[in-house]
Amino acid sequence: MKLESELQCDVLIVGSGIAGLQAADAASEKGARVILISQGELFSGASFYPGTWGFGLIAPDGENDKKDLAESIQIVGEGMADPLLVEAFVNGIDPGIESLRRNGLIPMEARDKQQSEFIPCFDRKHRHWMGLSKEAIKIFFGKRLMDKNVRILSNTVLLDLTEIGQRIDGAIVYHQKRIMWIKSGSVVLATGGLSGLYQSRLTTEDVSSFCHWVALKVGAQAVNLEFQQFMPGYIEPAFGTVFNEKAFQWSELLNANGETLFDENRDLYTRRSTHGPFTYSLGDYGIDFAILSERYYGGIRLRYRSDIEKNIPEFSKTYFEWLHQKYGMTVKDIIKIGMFAHASNGGICIDSYGYTGVPGLYAAGEITGGMHGANRIGGLSTANGIVFGKAAGEYAAQSGKLSSRGYVIVEPKGNDNVLEITRKIREIMDTSSFPKRNQHDLNQGIAEMERLKERLRCGCGQGTGSKSDEICAKTQVAQAQINTALCVLKAELLREESRGSHFRMDYPDKNVNMNFPIRIRAVNGEVEAWFDKTVRR
Repeated sequence: MKLESELQCDVLIVGSGIAGLQAADAASEKGARVILISQGELFSGASFYPGTWGFGLIAPDGENDKKDLAESIQIVGEGMADPLLVEAFVNGIDPGIESLRRNGLIPMEARDKQQSEFIPCFDRKHRHWMGLSKEAIKIFFGKRLMDKNVRILSNTVLLDLTEIGQRIDGAIVYHQKRIMWIKSGSVVLATGGLSGLYQSRLTTEDVSSFCHWVALKVGAQAVNLEFQQFMPGYIEPAFGTVFNEKAFQWSELLNANGETLFDENRDLYTRRSTHGPFTYSLGDYGIDFAILSERYYGGIRLRYRSDIEKNIPEFSKTYFEWLHQKYGMTVKDIIKIGMFAHASNGGICIDSYGYTGVPGLYAAGEITGGMHGANRIGGLSTANGIVFGKAAGEYAAQSGKLSSRGYVIVEPKGNDNVLEITRKIREIMDTSSFPKRNQHDLNQGIAEMERLKERLRCGCGQGTGSKSDEICAKTQVAQAQINTALCVLKAELLREESRGSHFRMDYPDKNVNMNFPIRIRAVNGEVEAWFDKTVRR
């Protein structure tokens, strides 16, 4: 198939969450012609997941707090974060937020910042905590992108990157029921994390979690993919709504007989209320394992103690008011919760400019890794999008120019069973890659993924017309999802220890000999994983 260059731009942004919006704004500020494509509508992806009540954002609490925050990221990350990237990250938060303020997006400040609920998840002290509402972000970026003539292509799926002379010069996309080529001087990937690989997930359908492999195919690398965050969420009512961990301090989990679990150890609930995602590092994982044990039976029941209505702190009060307004829920309701894949601590390797090491290719936001580790401090996911979205957009605008070629040749192939195969990918990941991992399940998951890859390849055929284009596009996405899933499973298999959000039932202790991040690359279309012992500690 010969695809001519119908659309051209200096910078192509892929993804319309916080990182993508920030990158598009920053690139256009540098005078670049920008196209932003989004698999869903504008303002979609994990950033705008409807099952949350807003964005938390932290920054250093003054200039003297920068060193402490960087040290805390390393402690919380258990040695898996890149010190140089962490330093650039911390130093970039204040300028990134100041840029937003200067242009009119003013973060909300807490009224009583010293309440314990405002200590960030996994952190050891108060920081400068702020909040960003989804509506304020939509208004702010909507106006700025319109004023700067950023072209928006909604419901558009990235399929592949194109290269000329070992430099990225555009992307193959599926748009308006056909496959087309967008020629660009550089590309910024801001497509989110890995939760779209799972069936039980706290994210929308447009988070497909396959662009990691799209980047690896052209020479990028990934890091820390085994450190996926899993969060409690509602089963009944309001399925898929994130459960606010602060509420654990007033909660009681109930077994099948209606008896309270851990009643003799209330401190377990209190400790579990200090962090949202599962971690094996803090000794309160009994709560998570109880939730996981009921995942195949429709979730575990939870009720709130009567003392919840006494002196509810500001942070938790806002959450319960949101639940009541949106779903009509009250603290007197008995609910069911389960465990879901949520955010990613690892992803594509970048430097402080968002550069992937592949000429013309940048990345920002949750698709990236290295600035976090085995656990991630709360509020730094939003900060990641702001800091590295800004850097990636600026440097992508300055680094590339359009190639001279006017067309590319592609050979799209489709498999009519692609929807069934996509469903199977997610089932395998739920079985093999949830927090209680072991060698048998991981090896079985890898073997099943390899069989799916072969099945997808053998059943592919080439066709013409819009329907065939749709099947071909879905097939290419599924191929990339399978390979991305293999990247995750092989990293989880290689790390024979338990550390942070990664838990191995067959290796329940930390292994000091594995105090190195795992890197992933593509070699002749296959996944290669290894411990990177070159990162400065």
